[in-house]
Amino acid sequence: MSSKHMLLLLVLGMGFMQVWPAHAQADQRCFSQTGYCMVGRIRQFWETNGGLSVFGYPIGPQQEATVEGHTVTVQWFERTRLELHPENPLPYDVLLGRLGADLLAQQGRDWYQFPQSTPQAGCQYSATTGHNICGQILTTWRTHGLNVDGHPGVTTAESVGLWGLPLSDLITETSSDGRQYQLQWFERARLELHPENQPPYQVLGGLLGTEMGIQQSVSLPAPTLPPTLVPSRICTAVPDSVRRAYRAGIQLNASLFRFHDQLNGISTTDHDDFLTMNVRVVNAAFQSAPNTYSRIFADIDSFTVVDTNGQRYIPDPITEQLGDRFVSGAIRPQQQLLGTLAFRLPVTAVPQTLVYNAQAINPALPQLSIDLGWPSC
Repeated sequence: MSSKHMLLLLVLGMGFMQVWPAHAQADQRCFSQTGYCMVGRIRQFWETNGGLSVFGYPIGPQQEATVEGHTVTVQWFERTRLELHPENPLPYDVLLGRLGADLLAQQGRDWYQFPQSTPQAGCQYSATTGHNICGQILTTWRTHGLNVDGHPGVTTAESVGLWGLPLSDLITETSSDGRQYQLQWFERARLELHPENQPPYQVLGGLLGTEMGIQQSVSLPAPTLPPTLVPSRICTAVPDSVRRAYRAGIQLNASLFRFHDQLNGISTTDHDDFLTMNVRVVNAAFQSAPNTYSRIFADIDSFTVVDTNGQRYIPDPITEQLGDRFVSGAIRPQQQLLGTLAFRLPVTAVPQTLVYNAQAINPALPQLSIDLGWPSC
């Protein structure tokens, strides 16, 4: 199981989700993991129809977008896109994007060309699309759905409302983390088999919102979070703009720099501080080569911070409690990996550069660096 998927699911049991109560509207719910908030009907829909395990974290703010020729308010999540349609009666005033079909179209793949099948015993057959849903994926499909009628249990119509109809049978493909999985495409989702996991995590939803939504949202301003702790240092300035580096189609962003003397109940010594920052790694190669894959390894260990004296610091183990999304593998065109890093630095250190070094894994890969532009501390 990839660290990407494991983290997304384990946070539920770890009580990892953190909500910021300050600086928020009364019904706003914000997540430190990505720096974005939900509000109003989108939040209500998210919470009553599966929440984190079905939709993932928000990866952008509510914003206007053109969907099928109409301007609507949308919000991107790791696994989906939620759309506000106030002209519709409840509960149809919030609709899910058809990301499964849309992502296949974006990849130039016609789902009508997937081999069709005939009805099989013990499976759910869709005569409309000519595909079966079987086994563990069928169990997941049947036990999750939109709560349309307000009654316990999930009807077939409610399952279709959440996942959509099957666009393929079970097939084997390379997923967004560069690994091969048995998976099945649906109108609104891609369900993947992970037999290496313990139940109930053997069927996971693909991160379609991340894979497709990031290209729509890459120009968004960097996330802003309300401060959670009083920084212990004078050097607390947050750069006005995202710091960026471009090499071989890879865009590396870092933003929201802060110093803290305590994170998640863990304190530094009197001589150290935690430097935290948001980091994004984006494969921008699609601008010139739509089919270009970049073998960039965005794991935690590939990042270091260099101070003004040339001293290098690796991410502190506390990083794993901050919601990192970094995984190893090929980054598809337009895909974005994001996370939060924490470095334990001496209070006298002035951070100068964030270095992303993939050469330690493969000498042919580039080393990128960002001038953090810190003032004197």
